[in-house]
Amino acid sequence: MSPDLSVIVLAGGDARRLGGRKADRRVRGRRLVDPALELARGISDDVLLLGRGRDLPAPGARPVDDVAGIDGPLAGLAAGLSAARHPWCLLLPCDLPDPSAAVVTRLLAARDATPDARAIVVSTGGRPQPFHGLYHRDTGDVARRLGAAGGRTASLRALLAALREDGRLLEVPLAALGADADGRFLRDVDTPADLARLRRGRRSA
Repeated sequence: MSPDLSVIVLAGGDARRLGGRKADRRVRGRRLVDPALELARGISDDVLLLGRGRDLPAPGARPVDDVAGIDGPLAGLAAGLSAARHPWCLLLPCDLPDPSAAVVTRLLAARDATPDARAIVVSTGGRPQPFHGLYHRDTGDVARRLGAAGGRTASLRALLAALREDGRLLEVPLAALGADADGRFLRDVDTPADLARLRRGRRSA
């Protein structure tokens, strides 16, 4: 357990391609959100459930409302960074079947070796990935500014691009993660086909 780490679990979103909210879809007797919550509770004493968390039972997690006037996951991250008890936050979505504590440990080590960074994420093919990322509360102001501007700037990708431009983003290549380099921990559930594969016992592709 990290003494200075909160965990933000995003449970909102309309999930139109999946036909409704993802978080409480059941797969093999469990909700899609449960793996993220279990990981969060195992590594932090401060777990925040963003989005529609107030109507989603989640023992050990604090429900927090998204920032009003901002669309998408950026609203949840901005709200979570403001509400977190610790200076650093891990960001997880509700639809990762295989979140990885080992990856979080590696990113925390990279953070400790690079004190000037304000976000630490995994990169694949030179592209930073927002989830499983570590965000300092200082990035909340950037998230709110981009969200208020709206349009394409109101996204996690835009936030990472802004932090990269400012030299505050540390990217850890997927290949540097050793046994976790297959990227399984990044594969989410977006479509009915993804959900069907998961229910058949296969990893989402």
